[in-house]
Amino acid sequence: MKSENSNSMQLTSRKLMSDNQYFRNIAELDRIRQLYWEEGRSIQEIAAEYDVRYGAVYRYFVCNKLLSLGRKLSSKARTLIAKSALTQGQKELVFGTLLGDGCVRYFGKTAQYPKLTIMHGREQEGYIRWKAVRLEPFAVVYPTCNVSRNVFMLNTYPHPDFVRFREMFYEKGSKGVPEELSLLTPFAIAVWYCDDGYAAKAALCTHSFDVRSCRRLATIFKERYGIAADISAYRDIRRKVVYPEIRFKGVAAKQLHALIDPYIPDCMAYKRGH
Repeated sequence: MKSENSNSMQLTSRKLMSDNQYFRNIAELDRIRQLYWEEGRSIQEIAAEYDVRYGAVYRYFVCNKLLSLGRKLSSKARTLIAKSALTQGQKELVFGTLLGDGCVRYFGKTAQYPKLTIMHGREQEGYIRWKAVRLEPFAVVYPTCNVSRNVFMLNTYPHPDFVRFREMFYEKGSKGVPEELSLLTPFAIAVWYCDDGYAAKAALCTHSFDVRSCRRLATIFKERYGIAADISAYRDIRRKVVYPEIRFKGVAAKQLHALIDPYIPDCMAYKRGH
């Protein structure tokens, strides 16, 4: 960490130049790498430490290849990746992500294989990087930032394993709960909970699923893990719609967190039980 005198001098010098010039002059590449990758600091936190705007830090990251606006692969590299299979852990991560905020889609009419697309808000930057690292080499390790939409986005490379996920989750065209739920492991549930879990009331947002699907999921929780899950109605007053929601009450909430908390990353610690 920098001394108070050093920080004071930097803040004074900032008045003499733009944010971008200031950051480019004071930043040490190795230190920024350490803050971002080893200490898990977000771009927003780094900007606050250097007292500069978010956009200035982001541009610096892109210019120094700490972040990427997209990375193209050679046809040979794509072939090698396509021949490699996802690990069991990666399949569980994908499964949990698809129950949550992710989607699998084909990019273009001529695409041979689909991609997994993940999108999270800027405040969950550390979480999407956590996913990116665990999806190597099938994903770009540096998620892209859409500043105007205030989100980070991650696209994997096209891969044949995603064909099966597409078939499982999009059997009827739109995303739904697959019939095959063998990948609903504690790790997959933890990822799902990080995506769509309500920490305050121990519930899973299942607004895009029908009641029958939610009941099937609740049955899995009971039969496989001995955790009682209730299906509650969530009333969206603004849209005047009622959605199903999976809730865990009392002892069930404690059992759920005992099951998934070991798999929840530190960057999402607020989702753990208290």
